[in-house]
Amino acid sequence: MHRCGINIEMKGDPWRQAQQALGGCLLCAGLGSEGRWGGCTTRPEAGDGISQLGFGDPMEQVVVEGNCLRKRNPMGRTGLRGRGDLSYFGPNHTLQPVITRWRRSLDGAICRKNVKKMLEVLVVKRGPSEHWMLPGGSREPGEMLPRKLKQVLRREFWSSFESLLTQGMEVYKGYMDDPRNTDNAWIETVAVSIHFPDQSDVELKRLNSHLHCYDEGMAIRWQVVDERISLCDNHKVILQKVAALFGAYY
Repeated sequence: MHRCGINIEMKGDPWRQAQQALGGCLLCAGLGSEGRWGGCTTRPEAGDGISQLGFGDPMEQVVVEGNCLRKRNPMGRTGLRGRGDLSYFGPNHTLQPVITRWRRSLDGAICRKNVKKMLEVLVVKRGPSEHWMLPGGSREPGEMLPRKLKQVLRREFWSSFESLLTQGMEVYKGYMDDPRNTDNAWIETVAVSIHFPDQSDVELKRLNSHLHCYDEGMAIRWQVVDERISLCDNHKVILQKVAALFGAYY
């Protein structure tokens, strides 16, 4: 995907500023499948200017450009119009389970650093060029588990993992800063903490026994949590919240 150059001072400007200040580049990957807000869905009543329609919730604001009705990024302009590499105009919903356990020494004692307990987190790598990531991904309407999460869990464990999610703690819900975000498409995520405090936990043992790689290019591992962790930046922000929740080292 080619990103056109933009005036960096204008990036992220609030939408209340003049639309003409930053036109942006139109990006729409996969033109064959439009998504929920694909194409021109509403025709303005009159004029060819820009009409702003507010629905109260800033996440639901839209803008009429010419003959097209599109949702707009609640955090302001990115300099890129259209939906880019994302599947839908408007919010693209993701679920990120943050699965943690205490890091332990060979004798079973919880490891500490600077007095604080140390965590391990379950992470996934889906290709040689990718960062390690939390095991979640995009979630379609009505789906409990994202497709990418299902790829690392054996089918017979899916229902058990759904139960773990309902018992987990929501640590973040909302807009996610992501390089794929555009003026008209962005990522919103729900992050849920699933923590196993006991190394003898039956569900932890079942989880470990039901992990599997969907293909040869995929890798799964438990990784020590600290600020140097090799994880994509927006997932680091979520992980730091979980570490703070448990008073753990980061």
